Amino acid sequence: MKVDELVDAVNKVRLELEKEQSNLNIQVLMESLASHNGEVHQLVIPDTKGFNVIKVNDIIMCEADGYCTHFYLSGNRKIISSKSLKHFEEMIVNQQIIRVHRSYLVNL
Repeated sequence: MKVDELVDAVNKVRLELEKEQSNLNIQVLMESLASHNGEVHQLVIPDTKGFNVIKVNDIIMCEADGYCTHFYLSGNRKIISSKSLKHFEEMIVNQQIIRVHRSYLVNL
């Protein structure tokens, strides 16, 4: 019985480490997409199938839906992310995207 508990504990730690590594990889990718003046020109948006890299200029509007964010993009594309609207708002501060309502960001 103790061997089974040890195997379960090791597997749990391994999964947690893989999750942390994935988050670190996304952060490194975001930093590499930023320009030299600190403005973000592209966003990495995690979704259920992985992640999407989109240009900030392609964003028409972002809508909060509970803890999720709906991205409405040029070309009638839509992406849903499990990250909050506030998460993305902090990433694209000082851009042409403003918060017009507690649930909406709009690209000017």
